[in-house]
Amino acid sequence: MKPRISFASLAPALVSLALVTAPAPAFAAFHLMQIDQVIGGVSGDTTAQAVQLRMRSAGQNLLAGDAQLVVRDATGSNPVILSTFPMPNPSSGSCLAILLATSNFAAKTAPAAVPNYTMSAIPASYLPAGSLTWESLGGATTWWRLSWGGSSYTGAQTVATATNDDDGVTSPDVSTALPSSDAEALHFTPACPTTSTTNASQYAKTGTAAVFTNNAGTTFTVQAPPPVPGLPGRSHWLLPVLLCVGVLGFAVARRARSSA
Repeated sequence: MKPRISFASLAPALVSLALVTAPAPAFAAFHLMQIDQVIGGVSGDTTAQAVQLRMRSAGQNLLAGDAQLVVRDATGSNPVILSTFPMPNPSSGSCLAILLATSNFAAKTAPAAVPNYTMSAIPASYLPAGSLTWESLGGATTWWRLSWGGSSYTGAQTVATATNDDDGVTSPDVSTALPSSDAEALHFTPACPTTSTTNASQYAKTGTAAVFTNNAGTTFTVQAPPPVPGLPGRSHWLLPVLLCVGVLGFAVARRARSSA
């Protein structure tokens, strides 16, 4: 008589075999990204803002339906979603840039900026201290973080480990506010695709007018308006004095006519 092998006796072995041979789950193709450069305004105009991302590896361009860019206030609260990256997705390539900008940013660059996405503005009250995060859609995982404001920022400073950051902690944050008073931006100083360590050691102001790059590789230089020319030396008092003399002369002449 042939021995019978029941399915029940084979089930545990089949399950074990399936677990061994099943492919390991892969990360979604958007998480290897860095926040490369941010400007909170140009010459005091906080409606002109831009964020430049950079893919740390090829194949990280599947953003639509997967990723979001979020900013939070000085306490790490009150999140504002800047973009959820509608279709079409940008082109893929190691260290290619992705440019987001508000609608007023193009008027502040030469040539006029052509962003890949239009973003909502970072609230002006978040510029002194806050945190910008690259996240999974819905906010379940934070993949990259840039925080600023020094001791004024008291929110979270953590990210997912084993992806973009060496230990999952980005503190200390950048000690300055997010630039908005001139043409400078806050940028990631190491070469792409360097892993994140601390915001304070890896981010700094550009020092000169910021240059932003879109996914096609086109560059746009921020243009601060030229300063209003002033009069040299003590002659800067001349214009107010002449105005006062003119007003006084007009008053005297009017009084003379009324008494004539």
